Amino acid sequence: MSDVATPSDQAAKARARELAADRRRFVAFSFASADLLIELDPAGVITFASGAARALTGRMENELAGFRFLNLVADADRRFIELALANVPDGGRLDPTTLFLKRTSGRDMGVALSGGRVVEGGLIHLSISIAQAAHAESALANRKDKEQGLLAVADFRTAANDRLQAAKAMGSDVRLTLLDMCGLDELAGRIGPEASEALMKDIGTTLRLHAPVGSAVGEVGPGRLGVVHGAGTDPDKLRAAVEGLGRAVDPNGVGLTVEKRTLDMNMGDMSAEDGAKALNYAMARFAKSGANNFEMTSGMDSLKLLLADTVQRINSFRQIVVTQSFRMAYQPILSLRDRQTHHWEALARLEGTDSPFETIRFAEDTQIVEEFDLAVVERVLKTLEARKAGAPPVLVAVNLSGGSIASQVFVAALDNLLASYPSGRRQMAFEITESTKIEDLDGAAVFVRHLKEAGHEVCLDDFGAGASSFPYLQALPVDFVKIDGAYVKRALEDKRDRAIMRSMTGLCLELGIKTVAEMIETEDQAALLEGMGVDYGQGWLFGTPAAELPSAPPKVAPSVIRRTAPMNRGGSSATPSPSGRRS
Repeated sequence: MSDVATPSDQAAKARARELAADRRRFVAFSFASADLLIELDPAGVITFASGAARALTGRMENELAGFRFLNLVADADRRFIELALANVPDGGRLDPTTLFLKRTSGRDMGVALSGGRVVEGGLIHLSISIAQAAHAESALANRKDKEQGLLAVADFRTAANDRLQAAKAMGSDVRLTLLDMCGLDELAGRIGPEASEALMKDIGTTLRLHAPVGSAVGEVGPGRLGVVHGAGTDPDKLRAAVEGLGRAVDPNGVGLTVEKRTLDMNMGDMSAEDGAKALNYAMARFAKSGANNFEMTSGMDSLKLLLADTVQRINSFRQIVVTQSFRMAYQPILSLRDRQTHHWEALARLEGTDSPFETIRFAEDTQIVEEFDLAVVERVLKTLEARKAGAPPVLVAVNLSGGSIASQVFVAALDNLLASYPSGRRQMAFEITESTKIEDLDGAAVFVRHLKEAGHEVCLDDFGAGASSFPYLQALPVDFVKIDGAYVKRALEDKRDRAIMRSMTGLCLELGIKTVAEMIETEDQAALLEGMGVDYGQGWLFGTPAAELPSAPPKVAPSVIRRTAPMNRGGSSATPSPSGRRS
């Protein structure tokens, strides 16, 4: 037999070399965008693995063969990946997504995952990348509840803004759908806490499945969710999917009603800063008001349209700050026992409005309130330093937004401002408001301690108004808490409010924290609060806000002398003006 290769043998060897080269190319191309390649059989068992297996899973490549892929996935993502893989059709793709993998070291790792199912045999090929691991972990690590797979409010805002900037850079079409789950609390009451927790987990998983490409799914507020998605995602399907999950678990078959609003995130030629402000304002407004109060002039809400309104309001607000177009009023806070004035609260008044509450909330939502807080502090410092010689010493409390104290730039600017008024600062205290949720309580605690070390007393405003109050009290070393006026207004008639107020007062007493009650109009209210152990009171009974700091404390009779009917203004019944946030 001849050893000379025939033309057919030579052709076969050439084809084999070409196939081998093609195989190397495909592997090289795969590893150009992935660090681990995995093949799964139809049952989800690994049949092949190549790449950085040990770095990603803690196991060698040969150890992964025969291993069930879902057992590599962290508990929070297992149901999501199980459904995602089951829904990949023959010849179809698994859209890129992020998830956590378990590792034998005990610390889960965030990765980027994509893949597809071949037509013949039903095999699934997955590519896993650690090149984006840092991004994946930042997107996943701060979920409100890992079982739900939903990003917490602050993390979702960050993720949405990241997607907005990426869409502008790449010219892609990205949208934000906001979902208002009406009737969620009632449904939770019917099905119980365990079923409610399972429902939210299914909702988080389902929304991730419906909007996987560059998506972010998270909370924008209680009972309100947001989904960043591509143009190929149908918002009506998101709404219908959540409603279907609610009906499925409700024994009455009612479920919940989901209202949706979709925002086109096309930035056009607007700046990144303006786009972020408009987007943050949209999410904050939806979180507070829900879908019914989030109507625009077009069926598809436009980021540009929202931006026009937002920028106009921002410019108007900044003009108020620059031109100092606001005035101050001062309301006394007295001891409930001897009716001696303890300090005054500085309340800002904007021109043309009785209360700046909505304007300040807008400034907080768009993260420009720091400028206003500094302007108010400076105005009060100047007033204190300008007081005539011999005037009685006073202590004035100035409001600071929870959003402001989270900024290191603001903290540095406040320090510089206080240092410029050495006399005035000795007469200044601060109230930290809850109108904007404080996300970084550790950082806020450092700020409070910093103020106290500098000689300033610190009060936590509107205590009891939100779910965050008690965590705030646990974390922040404040000197006072101001009990929300809503409790004071109802205390005489509602025994539940009285019980809650007694609990608040008792807790503060044990912690060595003084208490202030606002919106006190009558002696009956004052007597009740004094009996509960509340230390100080504020309201029309003791004095309405005045344009100037008085030269002498107001004269109010001791509590043992007067027990009168509600105090009226101008002889008619009156509704109290909230004596808290800058009103």
